[in-house]
Amino acid sequence: MRADEIRKTLAEAPILTTADPLPMAFSATFGRFVPIGGMDGVALLLTALLELISGFGLVALTALFSTLDEHRSPGTPETTRREGHPQLVR
Repeated sequence: MRADEIRKTLAEAPILTTADPLPMAFSATFGRFVPIGGMDGVALLLTALLELISGFGLVALTALFSTLDEHRSPGTPETTRREGHPQLVR
């Protein structure tokens, strides 16, 4: 009996959607400058970010690791952060 009352109350209750903060944030920031809003703007922003990372990510990582190797002097043995002692790493 109580279950029937609860089912009836739930069936009459309106379904409210929750507000998604990401499209609202896009509309409040970049949406003021471009004529795209909401979810389309978020999709465009994520696509552009993915394109930048896929285009320049490998080159950036290669440049970072090559500069780290250049700063080490040729006679210095490699050390790891775990051991920390040059004679332990071979």
